[in-house]
Amino acid sequence: MIWVRGPGAATTKLLATQAIGSRTATLLAASGVLEHYPLLHVVFVEVNTSWPAWTMHTADEYYRAHASWSAPKLAELPSRYMRRELHATFQRDPVGIANRAMTGVDCLLWGGDYPHPETTYPHSVQVLGTLFDGVDDADVTPIVGGTAARLFGLGLAANRRRRSRPVHREPSPQRLHESGSPSPRRAGATVTSRPRATFPGWSRCRPMPRR
Repeated sequence: MIWVRGPGAATTKLLATQAIGSRTATLLAASGVLEHYPLLHVVFVEVNTSWPAWTMHTADEYYRAHASWSAPKLAELPSRYMRRELHATFQRDPVGIANRAMTGVDCLLWGGDYPHPETTYPHSVQVLGTLFDGVDDADVTPIVGGTAARLFGLGLAANRRRRSRPVHREPSPQRLHESGSPSPRRAGATVTSRPRATFPGWSRCRPMPRR
C-alpha cells in the first residue's frame, strides 16, 4: 500500500497502489522471468484490469524502441508473456472487459471482494449482469470462474456433479444471528474453521494448462 496524506488521499493512495501492478508486470516480462519460467502464473489481487492492455501495448513499444540496449533479449515481445502468465482480479471494471481483445480473457479474474468497502455483495448478480451485457458466454465463463478453476485446480466439473445431489449446509454464524437465532458464540457453541489445506483442490494446485 502506498500511503498518501491530505486532500484526496483515500482515492489517490488506492489508485497509486494499483499502479504498481503495471510496473511489476513489466518487470516480470522484460527481465525474462516469465520467459524462463513458462509455467509460472502470477495473480495480481485487487488491482482491477484496466491497466493490462495499456501495459502490454506500452511495454512492447518501449522494448522495440530501445531494442539496441534492452536486456535481456527476449524471444517474444513482453506482452506475449504477460498475456500467457499474468492475471488480475476486479470487481467492477468495464474498461478491462472492453479491452479483452488485446489482453485475452485469461488475465481477467472477477471477484466480489467481500467484505471490503468496494465489494459487489449483496448485488453481485446485478453487477455481473451489467458488466457482461452483450458479452459472449465463451468470454464470460473463463472470467467469472473458469480460469480460476484451471489456475488453482478446483475442478468445476466435479463440483457440478456434487451440486446435483442434495447437500445439507449449516447456516453460518452470521446468518443465524441475522435471522434472529442466538449466535453460536453467545450460546456457548464452538465455532471452528477448516484449515486451508483441507479444502478440495488445495493440494492439487498446479500450473494452469495451456490452451
